[in-house]
Amino acid sequence: MAASLQCLRAIPELSLALEGTQLNATGDQLSGLCTSLRELLKQISKASDTVHPYAFVHLLRQVLPRFNERTAQGFVQQDAEEFWGELISVLRTRLHGFDKENKINETEKFINQYLSGEMLITLKCDEAPNEEPTVSTDTFQKLTVNIGSGVHTYMVTDIQNGLTQPVEKNSPSLGRSAMYTQTSRITRLPYYLVTNFVRFQWKASDNVKAKILKRVKFPFELDIGLCCTHELQEKFAPARQKLKELDDKRADEKKLKKDPELLAKEEAEKANKRKGSKVLETHQDRLKIYEALGIDKSLREDIGANVSGFYDLVAVLTHVGRTAESGHYIGWVKNENGDWFKYDDDKVSPCSQEDISKLEGGGDWHSAYICLYKSKIMDKENEIEILSEIARLLDVDIDRESLSICMKLCENGVNPEALAQVFLELKSDSQQQQQQ
Repeated sequence: MAASLQCLRAIPELSLALEGTQLNATGDQLSGLCTSLRELLKQISKASDTVHPYAFVHLLRQVLPRFNERTAQGFVQQDAEEFWGELISVLRTRLHGFDKENKINETEKFINQYLSGEMLITLKCDEAPNEEPTVSTDTFQKLTVNIGSGVHTYMVTDIQNGLTQPVEKNSPSLGRSAMYTQTSRITRLPYYLVTNFVRFQWKASDNVKAKILKRVKFPFELDIGLCCTHELQEKFAPARQKLKELDDKRADEKKLKKDPELLAKEEAEKANKRKGSKVLETHQDRLKIYEALGIDKSLREDIGANVSGFYDLVAVLTHVGRTAESGHYIGWVKNENGDWFKYDDDKVSPCSQEDISKLEGGGDWHSAYICLYKSKIMDKENEIEILSEIARLLDVDIDRESLSICMKLCENGVNPEALAQVFLELKSDSQQQQQQ
């Protein structure tokens, strides 16, 4: 439980939703559990010492009896993924969502906006090609990683393989049971994407849920675009192109600066700038960038949706042990400054990205069980890069300091289109002066 809660702290919007939603804890146990979670997260964020979640755990066992199971040795250890899923289900029923200004919108659900995706599911009969395919839609709060065969596998490949499955069902055209192929494709991606590794399977000989110890490589930067419908991929195109251009540009700059000490110094300076910079806090802030990139209107106005198919890893929940009923869960979380920390119950310690890359499993070492990804966003550096590109397209000579001032003007309500018009007028005046 502790590991799951630490990973959920990587979703700052969750705390905002808990704080903003009016919860009636009197007589409503589910609202009471949400209230207790809100207070617990506030305690953890302010604490410099161990926080004991007695009240939350007590209420959790009342609301969800499965977490109150006991043996002669005490409470039964519960599966972290089951706890995660149950808690998300409770939050989905009680937490309100946001409007584009980050104000609470009682007609929306937070989990539906920021943690839920949508699938288009097609069932086609293999034995009756002329039978009309069955098409349906469904929502999801996680993508399942069915671990494949081989010495080690890759998370994205396992997810892709899991989206096409054989299904046996009654065929109306054949009048009997027949084999079908079920194909699923994503039609909406959430801002935060959860992937769950199917690490446990029932072992009848030992009467336990045994663990699959195989190594599964997971990426720090996830591209889930190929799992989406062609229509969604087309909508992703503008943001994907710009993000790739920016990544390529940074990679080229690093190649030119081969001095490791200089690179380390520049990375440290960027980290310090991030600590003091304002993060894009509202959907309205993001709309300015989305409009400049030409992202499809239906996508850019979908609050809590991913607009590129690209994600960054922000948390990993791992399991150490051989069975689901034993072992230990640990949370590994990246903070807002890009630093990773290991949360082992009340023991907190810093760790490196290299440490995170070793969590792929294999043997008795930590095995990734849940990965939490956050949409790759346009931070301040990205925004200035984009404005610089817009200025280049308009053939306007403007330095980065001036662009930074322009960003502040936009944040204070200046219309970006009006600002672009000013650029063009300045260019026209400059050309007239040169001709004179």
